[in-house]
Amino acid sequence: MTTEMFQMANAKLTDYLQSQNFGSLEEINEFLQKNVNGKRIDQVVPLKKGRKSNIEKSEDLMYEAYDSSPKKGLQLVKEALKLNPDNVRAMTYLADHSDKLEESHELYRQAVQIGAKQLGENYFIENKGHFWGMHETRPYMAAKLGYADCLYAIDKTEESIREYSEMLELNPGDNQGVRY
Repeated sequence: MTTEMFQMANAKLTDYLQSQNFGSLEEINEFLQKNVNGKRIDQVVPLKKGRKSNIEKSEDLMYEAYDSSPKKGLQLVKEALKLNPDNVRAMTYLADHSDKLEESHELYRQAVQIGAKQLGENYFIENKGHFWGMHETRPYMAAKLGYADCLYAIDKTEESIREYSEMLELNPGDNQGVRY
């Protein structure tokens, strides 16, 4: 399982657990032991009933893309972007799989801009220092890391340092290893 798949599965499971109204930590642990251990997330978290939004369908395609071969994954990503052209995770996937540095740089740049807009200025102010602990920030942070790495690769060292520094302010625990 890739890191991105793990993060997406973890987010789905967390959302599902929060919707179950458990009375105690012991109830959550009991549920996890009986229903989660050794199973795929799609075997644990029931499919959403009713109609899904294009954003939800796009995210489902991304989960499938990360679990597929690169060729199949790229097809799924294109479908995901048709449903949601602002899917940060899809843009990051494309950037990750591009063999052209300039193309990767531009895709990461766009993903970072879109991710920042989706989260909103107040979100950054209110949650600075806690970003990695919030699932909704992970696509943005992954895009930002890719963008900073591309800046470094194209000899824009000062800009890359600024990006890495911002990431450390958002996530001082440095779960992505930016300080290195």
